[in-house]
Amino acid sequence: MRIRANKMPDSRNSAVERSGGPGVVPSQAKPGPMPTASSIYRQRVIEQVGDVPEEYLPALLRVVSAFRESVALVPAEESFRLGWSEVQRGEVRPTSELWVGIEGESGSE
Repeated sequence: MRIRANKMPDSRNSAVERSGGPGVVPSQAKPGPMPTASSIYRQRVIEQVGDVPEEYLPALLRVVSAFRESVALVPAEESFRLGWSEVQRGEVRPTSELWVGIEGESGSE
């Protein structure tokens, strides 16, 4: 069984679609909210998920969950508290050592 999401109108459609349909003068068309980049991407993701066979949905859910966890930002207050507690425990390094061993940096210039 395949789940199918409603398709979003193709952005290449003519002004007829954007004006409200055939025979509708643009000034008579009902204004609607303009899609934002966010809503367009959301719709595309929904379309793609709709095309995934049902037996693969659990794996896709794990991928999406892992992705969300990897890009989620820690709230500023929590980040500050963690950093401050590391400083209080003496878990600090000189800034000259921060890049040692990363991408061929040796720490000395």
